[in-house]
Amino acid sequence: MRLRIRRREHIAFDAPVREHHLDWRCAPWDDAGQRLHRQELTCTPAAGLASHRDCYGNQVHRTAVLGAHEALVLDMEAEVETLVEDPFAFASVPPEREREWIGNALREAPRLWDLVLHRNAAAPLLDALLAGESPSDLGVDAAVAEDMPVLRTGTPLFAQLQDATSWIAATCTLTKAAVGEQDDDGTPDAPPVADAPLRQAAGSAAELALLLVAVARGWNLPARLVSGYLFTPANADSCEGRGEPGSGLHHWAEVLVPGAGWRGFDPAIGQVADGAYVRQSVGREAADLRGLRQSFKGEARPCERRTEVHIEPVA
Repeated sequence: MRLRIRRREHIAFDAPVREHHLDWRCAPWDDAGQRLHRQELTCTPAAGLASHRDCYGNQVHRTAVLGAHEALVLDMEAEVETLVEDPFAFASVPPEREREWIGNALREAPRLWDLVLHRNAAAPLLDALLAGESPSDLGVDAAVAEDMPVLRTGTPLFAQLQDATSWIAATCTLTKAAVGEQDDDGTPDAPPVADAPLRQAAGSAAELALLLVAVARGWNLPARLVSGYLFTPANADSCEGRGEPGSGLHHWAEVLVPGAGWRGFDPAIGQVADGAYVRQSVGREAADLRGLRQSFKGEARPCERRTEVHIEPVA
């Protein structure tokens, strides 16, 4: 699937600011899973844009607007082709050899251990539930804990990850929130909390994905949180992105699957990620893929932050 993605970030202040420095993560990845054919970025007021890649491989664009200004607009247009149309089509590894496959991957790329060993707030609760502690004593919703998946021998890991994705989707309500975004008054949204789905049986797309990441890491699998773009008919006509299905901006989890490599799992919808998903940023947790970081001089405060996303198929 080939998609055209347009994204605009609008930032306004209640008084002029100067020496405004920004880092912006908005660009789709260009790798074996998706091909970035074209990308254009502009800044208003006019300013040059440079780029680098962070330690996770995400492309980061940076700029500085030195003159006084009360608003700034960042525009990105990209054409990207997703190459994994059928996420179920891969050379499967027999269950008895899957651990060997994962072990080889970790030896060849030791930095993957960071995506196995890093623990979020859901991890200790999952450990305690597996140890037999009462959900009520842990403050965990009983209905969520009742069907919690347990790692099984002899069953392919891909199938078990699908079961874990379905478990989260079936027991947790999707709520509306955003990772690294700001409210219109410029105050940061509360960051995602990985244990919220366990305690409240509800969470944002990012929080549901973080729970799945914790489950996969508990099974000693490299797993990462992903932010990116999701194309559905609902967002083809453009709307403001607030990080949930149908908005264009979305979050899901990716797990290193034996024989397949990185595969996406979306517990917010309850499905495996396919060609409608476009990866933008990855990391251990939400703080690693914050979309916009900025600093400026002046007494002003941000009074508006608006993100607009438009996605359409390219013939």
